[in-house]
Amino acid sequence: MKRKSLQQIEDFYITKGYHGENIRKALGKDNEYQGASRLTKRKQKLTKKFKVNNTERKRC
Repeated sequence: MKRKSLQQIEDFYITKGYHGENIRKALGKDNEYQGASRLTKRKQKLTKKFKVNNTERKRC
């Protein structure tokens, strides 16, 4: 099963009527959103640490 993007998950809650503080709380409890968010942060951290250039980034 393909994972949803962070934007897709956020859009889901917006269509459900969540806004402002309520959407922040809902996303904080959403396991799928938290997992994707952690992966994004991890990728950014590794990119900074190992200095990936543009041609290497395109391969992934």
